[in-house]
Amino acid sequence: MEFNKKETQTTTKQVVNHTYPPVIISGTFAAGSGVIQAGTPVAKDANKKYIPYDAQAEGSASSVVGVVTKDVDTDAEGGAVGAVIRMGMVHAEALTDNSPETLEALAAEKIFA
Repeated sequence: MEFNKKETQTTTKQVVNHTYPPVIISGTFAAGSGVIQAGTPVAKDANKKYIPYDAQAEGSASSVVGVVTKDVDTDAEGGAVGAVIRMGMVHAEALTDNSPETLEALAAEKIFA
């Protein structure tokens, strides 16, 4: 047995601000978006799978629901499972999009930067 074996992490940036207890859930990501970086705001598609948030898009992609906490590789067949903060505080500098519009949309979902 290897007691001192360290877990490898693909993300080094700290997305979640643990000042207040966050609500982090695991969810299924839609296939074909490549690697979604930690700190990426996400929406849900018509199949209830996470996709990158796009404020300019039509439909469900323009409704932010959370932020990815660790990199997720969605190139696997059928998508992938990853962690998403659904309520709590995040570090604004760790977000891939920290525009005022995105921060306002996140705040409406109880995710504060």
